[in-house]
Amino acid sequence: MFVAIDTDSDFNGLMIVNAGIQLPSLLSMLCLMLSIVLLTQLIFISPITYFIRYLQICRKGIHPPHVISIIVLNIFLLVLSSGVLCYSSYTTINDVIVLSGIAVNYVGHETVFLVLSYDKIETEFTAYISSLTYLMILIFSVVLMSFSHLKINSKINSNLNMSENLKRMQNRANQILTSQFIITLIFVQLPFFYSVLGPMVAASQKLATYLLSILFVWGPVANTASLFIFKTDVRQKFFGGCRQETESTVINVAERSAMNFDMKLRST
Repeated sequence: MFVAIDTDSDFNGLMIVNAGIQLPSLLSMLCLMLSIVLLTQLIFISPITYFIRYLQICRKGIHPPHVISIIVLNIFLLVLSSGVLCYSSYTTINDVIVLSGIAVNYVGHETVFLVLSYDKIETEFTAYISSLTYLMILIFSVVLMSFSHLKINSKINSNLNMSENLKRMQNRANQILTSQFIITLIFVQLPFFYSVLGPMVAASQKLATYLLSILFVWGPVANTASLFIFKTDVRQKFFGGCRQETESTVINVAERSAMNFDMKLRST
């Protein structure tokens, strides 16, 4: 649970409260930090998937150097964002004394929490590093997705040797990736950045921060629903008037690999 705080002593920040199962304090704190790491990793998935798609279509496929670079960059950004966030938001004795009552008001019992704020003298510098990294990730994700989207469409449309059926399937796969990125942007990235960065500069409302954090759990549901809608027979049943298509539009990894191989053969 994300809670924006603004105390009488001009202390602004964000509390990340454990509102789930009650566990021993240390284990509960570790689970809370792990949830931040996994949520941050969820932000990375769509841009990474889109970049892999770009390598498959516009380059000569994925090679070990690409895989190593993606893994190293992912780990580096994960540590610099969520790792530093967990470090800078770890509660001190003074945090527990002053802010534990706020956590109790929300969950009804004593629980562990993280506190991220620029007003914490001990971790002010690391809080800035974490915030700037998250902001950079948001901008980088949008730029990478836009670049990959334009390059993939340009490559597909300029390939005269590709059959219409294969071109249509490639475009459909591109549409699926685009929809998943937009859903992640709406349900995870923007709410996360508003919830994390807003309270630290006193630029968010408490109710909005709390409600937007609920969207995190609906991101995977919305992604699954979008894949379901892209399925041909479902779309024809609920959205009549669509023309009949012969191929399936639910494209798994094996099918994409086969299409890439076929496209390479046709282009040679």
